[in-house]
Amino acid sequence: MLGRSQAFGPILQAEDRILRHIGLVRPAEDKSSATGILSVVLLRADRIRGGLYAGLLAVMLIGGFEPFFLRIFFADRAAASATLTEGPDLAAPGYAEFLREVRERTPADARVAIFVPMRQWSGGYEYAYYRASYALVPREVIPLVDPDDEAHLERADEADYVAAWRMTPRIPGFTQVWDADESILLERAEP
Repeated sequence: MLGRSQAFGPILQAEDRILRHIGLVRPAEDKSSATGILSVVLLRADRIRGGLYAGLLAVMLIGGFEPFFLRIFFADRAAASATLTEGPDLAAPGYAEFLREVRERTPADARVAIFVPMRQWSGGYEYAYYRASYALVPREVIPLVDPDDEAHLERADEADYVAAWRMTPRIPGFTQVWDADESILLERAEP
């Protein structure tokens, strides 16, 4: 049976030549001396440490892999887009279409008051107001209910338009310019 040095001798010699060639071991080092042996041991320890780091990185990448990372590339983008677009409006069916109609019928610099059946801020008016603020940009949206659930119908006087969803209010000083599905858009009447 061959000893360790006999079995790995050619490999170790080739390794030494490579290390000398790239400058990690100087040819003048004596491997039989304590410093020579220490430098070889440290170089091999660095290689082992590097291998351990590479292995650890591989384990982390494999362990952190989720099948979703692949599925996202093959997902039906049209269906996902429709779900994400319509998702916020499931609580109030028809409200998004109503806001699109209001957007088409009002100028960009208009001030629009929002009139909806929900009379409590946290009971639905907050959603209607913020959704309108988003959908009607750059128009200014005026709330008629405040976070303390107090109605402020006098704020309609600040508006150029009143958008009433699922309601048909008659507000003095405004004329109806559009209606559909029990929803109307009122415009301030010319004096």
